[in-house]
Amino acid sequence: MPDKKIFGVMEVITEAPDVKTFRFKPRDFKFDFKPGQFVNLYMSGVVRAYSISSSPSSYYIDLTVKMIRGKLTGQLEKLKVGDEVVISGPYGNFTYDSDDIVMLAGGSGITPMMSHIRRNAETKAGKYITLFYSARTEKDMVFRKEIDAIQRANPNIKFVPIITREKPEGFACETKRIDLEMVRRYLKEPEKKCYLVCGPADFAGNVANILGELKIPGQNIKKEFWG
Repeated sequence: MPDKKIFGVMEVITEAPDVKTFRFKPRDFKFDFKPGQFVNLYMSGVVRAYSISSSPSSYYIDLTVKMIRGKLTGQLEKLKVGDEVVISGPYGNFTYDSDDIVMLAGGSGITPMMSHIRRNAETKAGKYITLFYSARTEKDMVFRKEIDAIQRANPNIKFVPIITREKPEGFACETKRIDLEMVRRYLKEPEKKCYLVCGPADFAGNVANILGELKIPGQNIKKEFWG
């Protein structure tokens, strides 16, 4: 049986037109987790797994959710500050004990990456992180301003924004689907790095093909995907 605990709603933050962050505070206990882990959220008989986007040093957990029409997201829409939910976890091992990590995120696959990036920036751990983050439009790119700020303050973090369905003015970004040429352009000695991949199944499949072309060993790749 999972260890279910009560969390209270602290805040609901609109990140994009169809993306919200739900900030939950544990009730009278300390909740420890590692970057890249996820929890199960239970509401009215429905359970869904969500990656944690906040840093482990926070006293709360953030779940950043794409608000598609579904049994649980419909209930999330109704949450207000002070409400309580049931959460179990944390689960998963979406991380590497490495000083050189490449993160490839598609859409809401950015959520577990944010926990890593925030933690690394807070602790000045010195891990070198290259983040390839692909979104359909500029508005869909959640956390963009925060990632930009973290990159400016931490030279060991490199952010490669990718917009696939428009060419935004005044925003320096890649405007094509991630491909082998792009990855080779930004990475030196890619075979020596570890890779975290998170996003929809078609995105993860495309990235898997690219990493295969680069001859990246399987033990240096961890993937989470859906759809």
